[in-house]
Amino acid sequence: LTNAGQIETLARVIGDLKAMEAVEDHLFITLERVSLDELLRDLRGLYEQPLRQAGFTVEWRIAPVQAQLDRTRIRQAVIALLENLRVHATPGSARISLITEGDNAILSVADAGPGIAKSMVEKVFEPFERRATKASGSGVGLAVARHAADGHGGAAVLAPSDHGGSDFRII
Repeated sequence: LTNAGQIETLARVIGDLKAMEAVEDHLFITLERVSLDELLRDLRGLYEQPLRQAGFTVEWRIAPVQAQLDRTRIRQAVIALLENLRVHATPGSARISLITEGDNAILSVADAGPGIAKSMVEKVFEPFERRATKASGSGVGLAVARHAADGHGGAAVLAPSDHGGSDFRII
């Protein structure tokens, strides 16, 4: 997954890690009108093959959504959820959806199992909190997703999926 957008995203993630250390609860947000469905379709183009190669059959449900948001921050958050799926979930079926409920846009990345232990649910969005796996990673992706959601007045949440796994949502 290499392109100018990925490099920009990684550079901002590194900056965010430094910022999270100094100011845990604040990110600089630059709002602009964004077609969230187009952003998600672009990322689908980048992630569809890597997810398939990792053993996932993904159902994409993308509704048209226009919103005032920081494109790069939300892109970081979506990439964090897609990477979390690709690296940490058990291969199988997955559903990635974008819907609206009232004034909220909801991005959901759900898998079929086995889910997250109850002891980890409260900690999963904390920086450097990782469950024991053989996967590499820094343990900051979901924290970056939470900070992006919080910075937009939303939330990052984890719930059980309809198919017995995890459903990570950015609202």
